[in-house]
Amino acid sequence: MHIEQHHWHSPHLERDMVVKIYGHYGQPFIVFPSSRGRYFDYEGMGMVAAIAPFIDGGRIKLFCVDSIDAHSWYDFSVPPAERNSRHEQYDQYVTAEVVPFVRIHCNDDHLMIMTNGCSMGAYHAVNFFLRHPDLFTGAIALSGLYRLDRQEFGNAADDMASVYYNSPVNYLSELSDPQVCGSLS
Repeated sequence: MHIEQHHWHSPHLERDMVVKIYGHYGQPFIVFPSSRGRYFDYEGMGMVAAIAPFIDGGRIKLFCVDSIDAHSWYDFSVPPAERNSRHEQYDQYVTAEVVPFVRIHCNDDHLMIMTNGCSMGAYHAVNFFLRHPDLFTGAIALSGLYRLDRQEFGNAADDMASVYYNSPVNYLSELSDPQVCGSLS
């Protein structure tokens, strides 16, 4: 299996970040690690080995990224608005740094990318796909939480305004509201 590892200093996050690539060709996937995870966790948990025939056969190509969850959603020492702000920096890292890197690596300036992840990685996969349909063509999300108004994230009901646009169940639920849908058409 073809494997590469790249790293650079992210201007959006002001820290060094790593991307590990598995495969030589195929539909690219940005793979987000589980809660507070690292770029190498997907391989360490046996997921790369489980899908090796698809990678080796040139059907998929994985771009495994680091997370900053310990400094964003899981940093309970700062208020939800600050955690959201840190996540927005991560959003900029993925969309303005990783997506162009994937497109350059795959020699296609307009390439649509899939997202994938387990646990908190599943949350990221879904949230990035829904927030950026111009960049991502789909998501495979395994066992994630898709709402930030959950107690697991330490957010109270009155914190919802500061994290709303990163809480898929919440921002999608408005689309089923006839008053909102009527104003969207």
